[in-house]
Amino acid sequence: MNSIVVAFLAVGLLNCGGAHPRADLGSETKAANDTAQPAFDDSWQIKGDLMLPEVFHSASDVQKRCTEGISSVRTLRDQLVNRRMSDARTPLVGMNEIDVQLDGFLPQMGLMANVHPDKAVRDAAEKCTEDVDALVTELSLDTEIFRVLSEINPAEMSPLAQRSLEKHLKEYRRSGVDKDKETRDEITEIRKQMVKASIDFEREIREGTQFVDFSEEDLEGLPKDFIDSHPKTEEGNIRISTDYPDFFPVVNYARKEETRKLIYQAFLQRAWPANEKNLMDILSLRSRFAQLLGYRNWADYAAELEMAKDADTIGKFIDQVADIARPRMQKDLEELLQRKRQDVPETDGIHVWDRFYYVNQIKSERFDIDMEALRQYFPFQQVVDGVLKINQLIFGVTFTLVSDETAWHPDVLTYDVSAGNHRIGRFYLDMHPREGKYKHMAMFHIVEGIRGNRLPVGALVCNFPKPGDSSEALMSHSEVETLFHEFGHLMHHILAGGYPWLNLTGISCESEFVEAPSQLLEEWAYDPEVLKQFAKHVKTGEPIPDDEVTKLVAARKFGKGIHVMRQMFYAAMSLQFHREPTDELNLLALTRRLQEQYNPYPYEPDTYVYASFGHLMGYTSEYYLYMWSLKLARDLLTRFEREGMLNPATAADYREKIIRRGGSVDANEMVEEFLGRESNFEAFRKYLEN
Repeated sequence: MNSIVVAFLAVGLLNCGGAHPRADLGSETKAANDTAQPAFDDSWQIKGDLMLPEVFHSASDVQKRCTEGISSVRTLRDQLVNRRMSDARTPLVGMNEIDVQLDGFLPQMGLMANVHPDKAVRDAAEKCTEDVDALVTELSLDTEIFRVLSEINPAEMSPLAQRSLEKHLKEYRRSGVDKDKETRDEITEIRKQMVKASIDFEREIREGTQFVDFSEEDLEGLPKDFIDSHPKTEEGNIRISTDYPDFFPVVNYARKEETRKLIYQAFLQRAWPANEKNLMDILSLRSRFAQLLGYRNWADYAAELEMAKDADTIGKFIDQVADIARPRMQKDLEELLQRKRQDVPETDGIHVWDRFYYVNQIKSERFDIDMEALRQYFPFQQVVDGVLKINQLIFGVTFTLVSDETAWHPDVLTYDVSAGNHRIGRFYLDMHPREGKYKHMAMFHIVEGIRGNRLPVGALVCNFPKPGDSSEALMSHSEVETLFHEFGHLMHHILAGGYPWLNLTGISCESEFVEAPSQLLEEWAYDPEVLKQFAKHVKTGEPIPDDEVTKLVAARKFGKGIHVMRQMFYAAMSLQFHREPTDELNLLALTRRLQEQYNPYPYEPDTYVYASFGHLMGYTSEYYLYMWSLKLARDLLTRFEREGMLNPATAADYREKIIRRGGSVDANEMVEEFLGRESNFEAFRKYLEN
């Protein structure tokens, strides 16, 4: 049950529909799968029924499903505590049934709140998540359920069931179930307020789009297809939003510094001032919650079950990485400044709005790589088909496009996932931006796979450019990399969805490991053998030249110091916001201090980066986990580098020893089995230094 709490609070952070549907992936893909994909062991299949998302046409549909779901959970709770179960249904099975019932509708409500085209439905789904979380809080503090679980004799159970029970009992104790009634009542109220404030925070980001009007001259340097896709205003200007498909092209390509500055300032002002109050409320509530349970602060509470174990270890990790990366950052900044002075001799320095533009300029000039010309090899649908193909090769599965009336928007495409002759899951691709939709790129789990019960279902929710009737949508290579990343999460969710206990299935590993499979999969976006299979020129059909890939790989290293230090800034902000006493906390002052310590760029007046930092909701104090996961990913990569990125045997071993394990074993044990040794810092250190 508390596994559901974690999934609910982090929904959307793991964390995409095509304009031109394909009946299948083509004979080339099927032939490649027949000859190259790693064999899938039919003796351990993910079996169960396919539980499809429900179609919500109105707010009343949502309310009806929510009421039914809550009622069914309460019925299962009563059966558990009153022991009204058959001999075959042990108390742990009863607890699992509660988990499974909650998972049957709560994650879908989180998805609908972020993607449904009807605002009334989105609002109703948000209200449902609040109502269900109130129920989850009630269950997490239910002393009768805790008593029933505590009376179970682990010696009579299988090792997997013992692990599930141990996890439940730990989470129950961490919920405050063993506190007195007055404390439990306060915890209940705190949890209710935390959920409400978190939903408000995320809504402000999702719906807080800002706009800046520019002349065509202001947008000099932007690709023609980008300009043509924006109709002019009555004043003859082009209106640019702070949404990703507008924001990133402008900060990457606009030659005028003032243009980049204006859009970046608007980007860092969205969701403010409303989220100033929302965030302070959330931090105060989390602090009080942790202290009621006997922890120094929320950061210590959150870290207890992770690989790091406590906030001090996280702080040391952040500083260890920063100490290695800082010299590279300083060198990167000096090179950026020298390049900027060629354009603006009197410049006052490098600002955050310069980072993409001048990194691209240096990459183009030093490595002879034209990022705009490179986009010609990455038409949207071609990339999607290619990423689908490569994932099939790596994981030994088959994707089949199917007709599905449960999709929530006409752009959404649906694929079944099969291994051998068995369907093992389904996923949805919601690829393009629209009003009111989630603004970032993420994998949403819709249904967890439960062995013998139901198949896993997930969705990629992205914001890539959308092809028009007469134009291709060209992707940047960084967007290609992002798509590989999100597919890493999706495959983890699908392939690990075969355990009987919900709190062990799917992506239920330690948080520091969650990003490792997705960050590892990014490496396939830089492999020449992989890219030549789908990166083909939009006009000529010629595959991307090998020397372009070589230059792309070499150029990737430039700016690494800046990137890593920015990540350390966000990690430090995430951590320190949850360590500082909230009655002394000034969000802006602390942010500015941390920028001076970690961020490559100075603070810009009237900007509030924390107000739109959505990861403060799902990952709370644990944004460091991205870099910790990267440490693990770089170590895992050493075996692929040694044995081949598309080596079937290596891929099969990775699938079996890492991806399909879910939460059934500790992350360190998985990594050690795959590598044949304990994980270490060496590969990560080389990555940071080279």
